[in-house]
Amino acid sequence: MKKIVNHPIVDVILTFLIAYFLMYYSWMVGDSLLIGIPEILGIDLSSIMGEDLYNIWYVYFSFISIWICGLIIIFVFKGYRPILKSFSPKLKGNNIKIALIGGLALGFGLNLIIALVAMATGAIKIYYVGLGPGTFILLLISVLIQSSAEELVARVFIYQRLRKDFPKWPVIAILGNGLFFLLIHVGNPGVTFISLLLMMIVSIMYSLVVYYFDSIWVPIVAHTTWNFTQNIILGLPNSGIVFPISMFKLDASRNNLAFDSTFGIEGSMLAIVLNIVICVGLYWFGKKKGALETNIWKF
Repeated sequence: MKKIVNHPIVDVILTFLIAYFLMYYSWMVGDSLLIGIPEILGIDLSSIMGEDLYNIWYVYFSFISIWICGLIIIFVFKGYRPILKSFSPKLKGNNIKIALIGGLALGFGLNLIIALVAMATGAIKIYYVGLGPGTFILLLISVLIQSSAEELVARVFIYQRLRKDFPKWPVIAILGNGLFFLLIHVGNPGVTFISLLLMMIVSIMYSLVVYYFDSIWVPIVAHTTWNFTQNIILGLPNSGIVFPISMFKLDASRNNLAFDSTFGIEGSMLAIVLNIVICVGLYWFGKKKGALETNIWKF
């Protein structure tokens, strides 16, 4: 019986069930924290913050429930505790310099390049409206919580468990968390085949960073700045969603290779091509230098 329980396939099923729970059922914790507690205290956050800002903040900050439930699972079940080592600064790639340079390049830089091409080709027109520093910081922190929560589930929890179950086959962990990342975006408004393909490619790219450069901080910074640049800075759709508060506003848009009017940059062929190029570059560089990934289950 013990052999069956410890079988890799059983662990894979359990891992994906826990990941599914974290993404879709831990929201009850978020609701209790962000809605229930203010109601008990008699505080109306929507009136204090304003309806639009409150709605944006809630959408992103509510992902804190994933962190809470995830940490509870990790600490309660001893076999999952090494997962926290993924965030350790002892890992070669987990330092501020690499995180900022690599993360900003993959998130902000790549996003900006595609947006500039979209503007240059007439696919989008945006205009500046401004954003207060307090709102900017609040939303940046909120997007960080949302993006890092998704990374916790996909590139940490699923990836590391699959690496443990199939140590000689890193491709299983890379594709496995990519498939999960794709599936959690299937229900987004305006989703297309191109956008889902991009989700898979981006996930592979982030996993290659973890595998070849031993860094989860880079994907967290990249994921955060990618979402923040689209939604909060440029005012473009992010995963099919456009919010009423942003530094720039979308004035007009049309479909071309750099932009999809429904799903935005993430629905464009240019995003697909550039992310594939980066994946190939990471693979080539990584194979040349050798994988730096640390076995968190042993150190």
